[in-house]
Amino acid sequence: MNPSWCPLQADDSGAILLDFAAGRLQGAAAALIEQHLAVCDSCREFVQAQKTIWAALDAWDAVEASPGFDARLLARLQDERRPWWRCLTPASTSGWRTAASVALAGVLIVAALFIRKPEPAVLLHDQAALEAEVEQIDQALSDLDMLKQLGIAGTKFGSLRHAL
Repeated sequence: MNPSWCPLQADDSGAILLDFAAGRLQGAAAALIEQHLAVCDSCREFVQAQKTIWAALDAWDAVEASPGFDARLLARLQDERRPWWRCLTPASTSGWRTAASVALAGVLIVAALFIRKPEPAVLLHDQAALEAEVEQIDQALSDLDMLKQLGIAGTKFGSLRHAL
């Protein structure tokens, strides 16, 4: 090995140091890593941290899994494989409930399309009709005034314009 070579800076990101800390390196390779650890503080700290972690894991007593753990885990994994839209409905929902929900939503959409507010064009048409009616009334009153001036209409119709 090159004396300036450091396993932590190599492409394998210290895999050889992990093998050394696990005791999987033998012979000349292990001797070279030991020589490198004598001069490289970062590699020595890395190997010591790995040995500490593995010692803690070896000392740890695993807890027994509860009864039914495997079945619950398998069911949860199967739920995660369901399509995304299945998450919107409970797993126990039967097919007829889903079909009824979809049918009800369809009926509501169709009803919403048929129940509409009056269109603005209809309101404008009503406004135009109202304005035309007011003009007709005004024209009729003007005609009555003219007839009154000619002496054809009675005073009863002429006073009606001033009342409006």
